[in-house]
Amino acid sequence: MSKLQLELTKIYKRGGDIEAELNAIIAAAQEKRINIVEIIPGKYNEDLRRRILRFLLKPEVKNLYQRIEKNLKNTDRIYLHFRHKNPKAYH
Repeated sequence: MSKLQLELTKIYKRGGDIEAELNAIIAAAQEKRINIVEIIPGKYNEDLRRRILRFLLKPEVKNLYQRIEKNLKNTDRIYLHFRHKNPKAYH
């Protein structure tokens, strides 16, 4: 099982564009057929976590992944799960 990881704490502190980073990692997961994207907002950064979830739940973004996993015990991780369709060979 393949996985990508995105650490957003440093980007957020520098004032970087969070949505651009999220779009880029989702596009990379689709292009490389990655199954899981792990997003790390930081353990004590609830504002960033809410901002990420708000972005991920937009209808146009939500259509890009299969499901989202938010671990309530480990609040510094958000997982996006992807299901890629296998192209069928026609003979």
